[in-house]
Amino acid sequence: MIGVMVFVLFLLLIRKLGLEDDNDDRKSCAGSEEDPSRVNRALPSESKGKWEPRPNLEGGWSKVRTISASGGTSIYQALDSNGVIIAVKQLFLPDLKVCCNERRWYEERKFELANEISILSRLQHKNIVGYRGCYKTEETVDIWYEYIHGNSIKELYLEKEFDRSNIPAYTRQILDAIKYLHKNNIVHRDLSCSNILLDDKGVVKLAGFHFAQQIEGNTAVPRDKELDEWVKWAAPELLIPDGVSDVSRCLPSLIPEGLHCGPASDIWSLGCTVLEMATASVPYSGMPWWDAIVEVYDGKSPMLPKNLPNDCREFIETCLQFKPSNRPTASQLLCHPFIAKPKQD
Repeated sequence: MIGVMVFVLFLLLIRKLGLEDDNDDRKSCAGSEEDPSRVNRALPSESKGKWEPRPNLEGGWSKVRTISASGGTSIYQALDSNGVIIAVKQLFLPDLKVCCNERRWYEERKFELANEISILSRLQHKNIVGYRGCYKTEETVDIWYEYIHGNSIKELYLEKEFDRSNIPAYTRQILDAIKYLHKNNIVHRDLSCSNILLDDKGVVKLAGFHFAQQIEGNTAVPRDKELDEWVKWAAPELLIPDGVSDVSRCLPSLIPEGLHCGPASDIWSLGCTVLEMATASVPYSGMPWWDAIVEVYDGKSPMLPKNLPNDCREFIETCLQFKPSNRPTASQLLCHPFIAKPKQD
């Protein structure tokens, strides 16, 4: 009898503790069953609708306008303490008691920001967006960049404001940036028109370094990335999981080289990006990303329209070689007839 009473008291104690933990979780994870963008509303100051970025203690900045905001990460046009226009990427940090799924999501974003800071802080090139510093508070992690007076190439072609006659000049500038990255043993791994900015003077600025990686030896080990539209620009070696035997029946020649990614992965993505500029549409257009992966597994590169100029077509086909070792380097591509023309930029 005493044993039963002890057991009942133990259950009541566990229930009480569990209820208290649940209440704490509900307070810190308001709206936890909604889509990932809900996390902004979980911040007490943000939920009041009057939240503004606080000037940092070192350097300081103030918001001019919001450029974009998604899933806990916002990008602002801002002024630094000297009145210079900069761009600020800001990640809102979660409460320590945030529920597991949200916390994991935030930890991934924090890792990406730390990786981006590590990579960009070592780079200085006219065709790469400039890094201006970073700062962390209890609530946020900020990265400061040079502000680009312009838009991404994707935004331009969607708004019908993209001049395709400048594609060779833009491609040459992108290649200059890629050559510089590869010379410094860095692979970008996320090349697309969304990550290529064009300023008001026609100068290309490569951005989107959150998935970039330092090359160790001759290759960089692929890191997990959410499978979405990104796969339409990704090289085959980035899409073939280790130890998947059915893939080897589709592309057996890729398996020995398909366990790691390196500079050649950026060359494939460059070919897809030039195709995107030329057609104003994404590679493997009209199909979901999972069908695009099947196309790659079947050895099918993105379809090229018949009206492409011959030199552009040949350039893209040179980049889209399924075997990484068959793709040219950035230095070799800079001599290709498609871009070896009088400069237009």
